[in-house]
Amino acid sequence: MKNLHVISHTHWDREWYHTFQQFRLQLVHLIDNLFVILDNDPNYLYYMLDGQTVVLEDYLRMRPENTSKLKKYIQEGRILIGPWYVLPDEFLVSPEATVRNLLVGEEICEQFGRRMMIGYLPDPFGHIGQMPQILRGFGIDTSALWRGVVPEMPTAFTWQAPDGSQILLGHLYYGYGNIAHWPVADKERSMQLLENAVKRLEPHSNTSQYLMMQGTDHLEPHPETSEHIRFYNENNPDKNIAIHSTLPAYFAALKQEIEEKGISLPVHIGELRDPQKAHMLPGVLSTRMWIKQRNWFAQTMLERWVEPFSVWAETLERGTDAFGPVTIHQGTPRIANPASLIRESWRTLMKNHAHDSICGCSVDETHEDMVPRFDKVDELNKYLLNQSTNAILSHITTTAPEGVEAPVLAITVFNGAPVGFSGMVQTDITIPFDDDFDLRDENGNLVDKSLTFSDYASFEEHIYTIANLSTRFEEVNESGYNGKHLLDLEIDFDEEENVWSIHAIVSDIISPDEALLEKKTQEVINKLLELNPETPVKVIIFTGYPGNLVFYANDVPAFGYKTYWLCFSDSVETEDELDFEPVADDEIAELENEWLKITLDRFDGSFSILDKRNGAVYENQGVLASVGDRGDEYNFTPTPDDSLYLIEVKDVAYVPRAFDHAIGVVFDMVLPEGLDYKTMDRSEETIVSRGMMLISLDPGQACVDISVFFENNACDHRLAMHFDVDFPIEKVLYDGHFDIVERPLDLPEFDESWREHPRPEQPQGAFVDVLGHKQGLMIANQGLPEVAVKRYEDSDSSSIAITLLRAVSELSRSDLFNRFGHAGPEYTTPAAQMLGENLEYNLRIIPHDGNSSVARPLAYAFQSQPHTVVTPLQAGDLPSDAYMIDVNHPDFHVTAIKEAEDKQGYIVRGYNQSDEPILVNLRSHMLAKRAAKVRLDETFVEELALSADGAVRFEARPKEIVTVYFGLKA
Repeated sequence: MKNLHVISHTHWDREWYHTFQQFRLQLVHLIDNLFVILDNDPNYLYYMLDGQTVVLEDYLRMRPENTSKLKKYIQEGRILIGPWYVLPDEFLVSPEATVRNLLVGEEICEQFGRRMMIGYLPDPFGHIGQMPQILRGFGIDTSALWRGVVPEMPTAFTWQAPDGSQILLGHLYYGYGNIAHWPVADKERSMQLLENAVKRLEPHSNTSQYLMMQGTDHLEPHPETSEHIRFYNENNPDKNIAIHSTLPAYFAALKQEIEEKGISLPVHIGELRDPQKAHMLPGVLSTRMWIKQRNWFAQTMLERWVEPFSVWAETLERGTDAFGPVTIHQGTPRIANPASLIRESWRTLMKNHAHDSICGCSVDETHEDMVPRFDKVDELNKYLLNQSTNAILSHITTTAPEGVEAPVLAITVFNGAPVGFSGMVQTDITIPFDDDFDLRDENGNLVDKSLTFSDYASFEEHIYTIANLSTRFEEVNESGYNGKHLLDLEIDFDEEENVWSIHAIVSDIISPDEALLEKKTQEVINKLLELNPETPVKVIIFTGYPGNLVFYANDVPAFGYKTYWLCFSDSVETEDELDFEPVADDEIAELENEWLKITLDRFDGSFSILDKRNGAVYENQGVLASVGDRGDEYNFTPTPDDSLYLIEVKDVAYVPRAFDHAIGVVFDMVLPEGLDYKTMDRSEETIVSRGMMLISLDPGQACVDISVFFENNACDHRLAMHFDVDFPIEKVLYDGHFDIVERPLDLPEFDESWREHPRPEQPQGAFVDVLGHKQGLMIANQGLPEVAVKRYEDSDSSSIAITLLRAVSELSRSDLFNRFGHAGPEYTTPAAQMLGENLEYNLRIIPHDGNSSVARPLAYAFQSQPHTVVTPLQAGDLPSDAYMIDVNHPDFHVTAIKEAEDKQGYIVRGYNQSDEPILVNLRSHMLAKRAAKVRLDETFVEELALSADGAVRFEARPKEIVTVYFGLKA
């Protein structure tokens, strides 16, 4: 006898082949009908709303009058919700975004009074290896999913994360709709269809509990369900029992049977990405790459800047009242207790994380709707970051230390990365003096800089009568001029214009000499008193010379800042002006610093790198190549002609930077216009795409930075940048989700029975790292999640290929040789061709000696540029350089500093990247009165001893995620 758990549900793609608004109207219709069924059929027991709570918001925005009814059925357990906010693509969002997703889902479930404690993941295109640990961190010990599982796995098995965390997995062997359209009108026929579904599952089932998923994409509930279940139970010949059930009930029965019968379950460790029986659709890693880049930028801003610096600013400004309600009038522009604003930014961004959205595999109109969400998030993040850094700046001591003479102003460099930063920074600066300046660090040492000013000063002109000027003088004396300090004041008579003129100098960053200013002000007033009150006076307000300051900031601490000082200089400025220098055809273009030497190949724009530390040479780096793609938004499918089209170098030049050059390569790519739809090969007609590549080498940095600017005019192709690896590869590591993931270099053997051919393209986070014997090559990226590492035939050499763009014209095609059947409806998607776009891609090459952990800081630092701010000289309660936290162990990678959900403290989270247990000393330099280890959902685990200097110590097992809570009150 088998227990058939009939799970009535819908899978709700919020936007896909229709827009969000179109699908929301269908959602209103579905839930309205669901209420009718629940109201009238007490035997229709349960309905699952797809495990995501955003649908509740979407429905109630249109039907607010049904709030109480929806709550009633949720609290009765008849409608099941959660645990997610949206169902994301797991590989295309950050690990912290996955945590925020579950936190927001939990918050919404609490508002409705109930949460389904099942890690329901019906349709993501593969699953990250740390998902069992993440779910465990929210008190969830079971999951149900479909894709990525090898066919040999039964319907129940144990899924284990790299740290050892385990959950019970209900394997949806034939998907989340194995009885989607059951029942049919005829009851006998319905009974037979259910029996057929049972027999289909029987060879793969290792228990008597069967999951019968009655639903699929946007499918409405079947009102006849309860009657057909009754008929089946009364008449089926095998005496099976059909139960109108829920996933929690299924797992309760499954656990009981496993325990009672002593069933031994197979164990799978790590990622689920096998395409044998379900499509993995790996092409979505690079479809509409602009979406991935904008999401990377928004996530980076939230995780590295907005959340951490908001915590720091809030604790500095409000002390033990931080994160609580605002009860005192706020005298600054900063919004206190900004958690709700940050949450709004996250929620808006997560609406772009739904898998059909972030994957880029929808109609053009759907992805157009994503743009204003990204814009809103960027606007919120920019404001929140600026208000936090301004608040922190008001506490920083920027008066010059001993050894720094004649300071004019300070420049503070903020670093939001979890690793220290050394490199070029720049800021705009306006100074009302025409002098020479030096830049100095905290020890008084000169810092190399480039300071250039516009030839045109910034000024304003106004005409006042003397009578009106008296009021203006009072205002300026009290609060300055438009927030700027008055520095100097003079009056004279302009003979040419026959008018009295007042010349004022103002600045928002330089404080005046009060005694001198008072004297000069009185002189002006005395002169004005001699004149007729109706005499017109021209007031010229000089704000300074706009300029740009670029300098090399060294050792800016992780999650912290460092201050420099711009000082008057006695020496004459001897800065050499760097010019644009064309490189002749017979010249060799080279760059060199103390670690590396780059030599350009003019033929194809590639270059070699000499690592002067060990003599290793890396040839054929940065090769831009296009290959034909006859696939769709889901899958890259090579054309019959799979040859690479390379660039044609048109010009090479040394491009001036602040105090060195980059190599600039201007190129054309003569590419086939698109597909020849008769042959499904690349067309004979060609078109030119143009671009430029900048190759740069910073002083003191053992890495090479590449920026590619490209205007795409060709259709149906994939553009990638290739990097040759000339040493035998021992393993390949990918920055993953709370993990450094090792994946096989070679593809598995396969045949045409596979639903999809395996592909070499793999997901990556910040980097991919190819390791050999005492040698390695790491390629870091900014928002480019697709990479392929492939061996050359009959050679020890290999190639790393980072995809830059993929141009296709169809949402889904049915004629791909490397995928069986459609992956979605057949819609044309012209915007997915990425035509005419001014595209930019940024990469970093990091050669190293085979020690990946030593090379990683350069990759993580590449993820976010420092925030540099010009500040006045002032006393404060923070030193001139400081940081929020410090960690003693290089393998403990910090991923979050955020306000705690209880609003009484803050969270610091990280994970052990190594394969060995480590002892971590984590110290907070912010306000902290107590500390505890908590789960990912911030539920208490155990107290941690907090030392007088704010440090806690704990052991982290291999690949363990550790979340530490710092409380503001004892």
